[in-house]
Amino acid sequence: MTSSRAKPLVRALAFTTVADSAPGMMWLAEPHGGRTFFNTTWLTFTGRTVAEESGVGWALGVHVDDRARCLAEYERGVRSGDRFQLEYRLRHADGDFRHVLDRAAPRVEKGALVGFIGSCLDIQDRKGAELALRASETHFRLLAENALDVIYRYRVHPAFSTEYISPAAAAICGRKPEEFLANPDLGFQLVHPDDRTVAMAMRVHPRDFEDSYRLRWLHPDGRVVWAEHRDRPVFDAEGRLVAIEGIGRDITDRVAAEQRLAESESLFRLLAENASDMIYRYALSPPRCEYMSPASTRITGYAPQEFYADQDLPWRLLHPDDRWALSRGREAPHEVADAIVVRWHHREGATIYVEHKNTPVYNNDGELVAIEGIGRDVTHRRAIDIQLRESESQLRRLAASVEQARENERTLIARELHDELGQSLTAIKLELARTAQALVRQRLAPEAIDSLQSIVGGIDVATETVRQLATSLRPPALDHLGLVAAIELEAAALTRRTGIRCRVAGNRQMPPLDPAQTTGTFRIVQEALTNVVRHASASAVTISIVGRAESTLVKIQDNGRGMTPDRAADRASLGLLGMRERADMIGGTLSITSTPGKSTSVSLVLHHPAAPRRKRRS
Repeated sequence: MTSSRAKPLVRALAFTTVADSAPGMMWLAEPHGGRTFFNTTWLTFTGRTVAEESGVGWALGVHVDDRARCLAEYERGVRSGDRFQLEYRLRHADGDFRHVLDRAAPRVEKGALVGFIGSCLDIQDRKGAELALRASETHFRLLAENALDVIYRYRVHPAFSTEYISPAAAAICGRKPEEFLANPDLGFQLVHPDDRTVAMAMRVHPRDFEDSYRLRWLHPDGRVVWAEHRDRPVFDAEGRLVAIEGIGRDITDRVAAEQRLAESESLFRLLAENASDMIYRYALSPPRCEYMSPASTRITGYAPQEFYADQDLPWRLLHPDDRWALSRGREAPHEVADAIVVRWHHREGATIYVEHKNTPVYNNDGELVAIEGIGRDVTHRRAIDIQLRESESQLRRLAASVEQARENERTLIARELHDELGQSLTAIKLELARTAQALVRQRLAPEAIDSLQSIVGGIDVATETVRQLATSLRPPALDHLGLVAAIELEAAALTRRTGIRCRVAGNRQMPPLDPAQTTGTFRIVQEALTNVVRHASASAVTISIVGRAESTLVKIQDNGRGMTPDRAADRASLGLLGMRERADMIGGTLSITSTPGKSTSVSLVLHHPAAPRRKRRS
């Protein structure tokens, strides 16, 4: 009797020993589903004790989005008494949730259900691979459906048919994919008659077409479209050709270019001889001019024959300060691979600016043997560039003048609104109030008194509107309290108006600025805050004002969604462009940095005139 009672205990101890040694997570549960045992691997994974996990305590580690579904499926599985499995996210000891696959099997003794035994596998990596595979399949179809190249698959065995062809077929063949699917021979019919032999051979002897080949397609609009095809035969397990997969690219333009190139090769020397640019080739050993186009006469005043006869002529014609380019081009041509501009002395005494683009020529041993290049006269272009820069400078000064006039006009209008219209409205209000009191004493009808009171209320609204208009045109604090106070009031107004927390930080030290700098700085802060409200979806903004002896930094930073570097550097954005232009007008430097999904900061640095520096103590 004692021996029969000991057997279940021995089996339980043996199972516990085996389970604790198993690499996977294991558990035991009673017939009603309450779990009673978890192996060491489970407890290590979850970081919890057996007491915490027992019963349905293990469900506390299931992700909240999976918990209800998981428990419902678990209860159904327990009630069924059969094998079942669950997939859910379980919290790891490090706090992260990982996908697991939980399988359960009934434990039956003497025909009766005595509980369940379960094993749980960490399938996070497999789940990630499945998601990646689905994403890859979606990505491939997206690429195929939107590719400029036509992608196709033809079934060869047991019967010829079109299994897939991408929408790009419409561009090359002028037919939709549905037409190819409905008529397998349509592709053969659209091939140029002279190329149908090649198309048919691909079906019969696909191994002969390992390299790409070209076909001409007859477009419904009458064009002949050249396409470069690269096919891959698909064989079954018995080595039988069952399908052909391939990709076709429209190379009509390339074929036309090749034809033009073939024609142009015969005309190259003619073009070189008549080019306005100076084309040349210099051999290095021994140093000599192997070719110089006639354009050298126009650019330098010297004919090609003179360069052939005098190898030192280029050295003498170069400006002394630019001769390094010639020496460097011979010694280390890779360092002067980009275009460079040098000055040439014309025979008639003029200085000619020439842009050179050189290409080193190496022999089979990798030795530099020659320099080929093109020289273009950019004297006129350089003069235009100088004029353009001067014009831009004038436009910037004009814009600054217009902006200053606009600010002056805003100030004047704001003052007129506040002083004249505001005072007039106040006087009308007082006069109406006295009139109302007089009418009350005369026991006028209450309706008339109410109408007067309503008019007084309307005047109050109009007065507040005038005040807001005057403030938006030119904040009074900017003229009476200073820039820092005006920025603080603007921040407080932003918080009241939008609910976005806005605070001013830093030492708030602002050195004396001229009116243009004061107004420009304030307008930049205004524009930055406006952008936060419109685009950033931020909940907080910090305006830092840090004044130093050499410069002052005003920085506006939010905690919004940020923007891409391309968007931050976009010169076409009117708001950002306006801030940059204002910064240039007041002699400041504006920089915009942003991290997508995190924040954006706008920094304005105002440099002050150099002040005497204190000597440091040694």
